[in-house]
Amino acid sequence: MKRLFAALPLAAACLAAPGFAQDRNLDFAARAAALYTEAPDIEQCRAGRLRPEVITTLTARVNEVRALHGLAPVTSEPAAEDTAVAAALVFAANGSLSHYPGSWWRCFSEAGATGARLSNIFGGLASERLIFVSMDEMVTGWMTDVRHMNPGSIGHRRWLLDPFLASISFGRVAGILPDGRRTDGAALRVIGSNRIVPAPIEGGFIAYPFGDYPARFWDPRALLSFSVLVDLRDKTSSEQVDYARAQVSVRQRGGSAIEVGRVSFDNNAYGLPNSLQFAAEGLQPGATYDVAIRNVSVQGQSKDFAWSFRITP
Repeated sequence: MKRLFAALPLAAACLAAPGFAQDRNLDFAARAAALYTEAPDIEQCRAGRLRPEVITTLTARVNEVRALHGLAPVTSEPAAEDTAVAAALVFAANGSLSHYPGSWWRCFSEAGATGARLSNIFGGLASERLIFVSMDEMVTGWMTDVRHMNPGSIGHRRWLLDPFLASISFGRVAGILPDGRRTDGAALRVIGSNRIVPAPIEGGFIAYPFGDYPARFWDPRALLSFSVLVDLRDKTSSEQVDYARAQVSVRQRGGSAIEVGRVSFDNNAYGLPNSLQFAAEGLQPGATYDVAIRNVSVQGQSKDFAWSFRITP
């Protein structure tokens, strides 16, 4: 297996997808406007004000995903919201995306730079055919990471499934630019709030997918992943996990083994500071799969882990 080294301290961002032969979002402007109690004015570098229910919906979706993995819910933190909103404005104003936007970017601010650095981010494209992405689709994009700018990385997912994560802050700026292009930027601040994990997690690990897993949070192109939680009180203890000798198998229950490929691991501090990720070809919704990971070194001791999952409607 190869070890991955990230160029950024936070995973690079996912992109909104442009429309194709038929524009299935002729109502982009109306759907964007419905997000706000005070509409943004991107040309004048004003971010507007999101409706409270938008924040509530986003937080609920994150917590729905976390519950699937036995993780405690997070709360929305208004005190850090200004940084997430400022980052979203920078992305929307420039039709570009970076965890480190330059001071020459339109609508740049120090708050925006902070938000970009400490968040899962979204957007990076201004186009007349840009598709409006719902809050559910945005969370799914971060979970599947199939549009990740760094292929093979699942950093967005790891932040959402960080058992030590206590709170999130969200900002989104979407609208129409003066030249007619649609633009959309968002930031979900996930770095800076930590807590003791409030309760043990089943099996002492976090795997994706796990148990009966809703199809809306899955993509056939998504990598499967696995991380070990070593200590409920000490996040850094989870660095002491090594997958160099690990063996991965996936088998359809009552059937044959599934081909496993693209196996890699790292100890980067994206959420829990250990992660094993791999592809399993040909997974089918409704079928139950048994996963085994053997010979994982946890604080110098070899351990085996196993779980099952099924993609459900």
